[in-house]
Amino acid sequence: MLRVALLGASGIASNYVASCQRVTGVEVCAIFSRSVERAKQFAQLHGISMATDDLENLLAREDIHAFIIVTEPSRHIELALQAMKHQKHLLIEKPIDADYSKAVELSGRVDDYEAVVSVVSQYRFDPILQKMNRSVVEMSERPLVVDFELFKTRNREYYDSGNGWRQAESDFFFNQGIHWLDVFNWFFGEPIDVQAFSLSGRSGIKCTDRSAAILRYANGSLATISGGSFSRDNPNVRFVVRGNDQTVDYATLTRPPVVQRALNRIIPPSWHHSLSSSSSLDLQVRDFVDAIEFKRQPATTVAQAVLALKLSLTIGGRMNWLDT
Repeated sequence: MLRVALLGASGIASNYVASCQRVTGVEVCAIFSRSVERAKQFAQLHGISMATDDLENLLAREDIHAFIIVTEPSRHIELALQAMKHQKHLLIEKPIDADYSKAVELSGRVDDYEAVVSVVSQYRFDPILQKMNRSVVEMSERPLVVDFELFKTRNREYYDSGNGWRQAESDFFFNQGIHWLDVFNWFFGEPIDVQAFSLSGRSGIKCTDRSAAILRYANGSLATISGGSFSRDNPNVRFVVRGNDQTVDYATLTRPPVVQRALNRIIPPSWHHSLSSSSSLDLQVRDFVDAIEFKRQPATTVAQAVLALKLSLTIGGRMNWLDT
């Protein structure tokens, strides 16, 4: 039995408890929060036996094998480095951190680390995206043109919730869209240039809530990315890859054309399929557990997460792609 503790009692931490409960061979046995009362409330709600605000004591326990880090992003690597002193296995919620230099440092340390360190990017486990990826790989000998849009609804209360970290750090493609940026890196590799524009279009929100970018790849492929959290269409995803002789559309990939045309008359195509975040997160946790058991590299790595972070910070206007 793999005994797991959560570092952080955030709202998303509940999703990890549920996924761990659905994965055979995993027990969530402890929860840490800087507020012991918050930890106790979370533990009582989810039937977890131990709640604590004593991080060092928790990390030192030999009967806890792995930690899932689900705090605000700016604390992810700080906590990871503390846990690594005790040779613990780690699953880190996306994004890997808010600080790119810290992420690069962690990537270097993981190379010689004996335990498993994985960063969440559950879209890599989605069967529809896996099928789409196979089609894109077959098309990639020639330059592709890629069109991607992601729009969600997030109100002022969302940005003010928790301890308020979203107000300062939650640029749209840093927090809500970073999974899709990792999909881009998975499908197309690392771009050679990124030109992006981002802004905040609503009063009372300090971070950028809308972005547009053009990505250029070494094989001549071009991609446009746009998104924001101001849309009333929730969620609204468009992902189309065009080659010389073939087009792959995320929204229509699994449906015969006659069925698709009928659906188009009723609801927008981008709403026809949405990722099952619970099932894909279950597969993410399963991969983490298997990587520990079979002593292999996890499917989602720190290096992948660092590249996704770099792309998200570039699109958010916080760094220049060519500066690193």
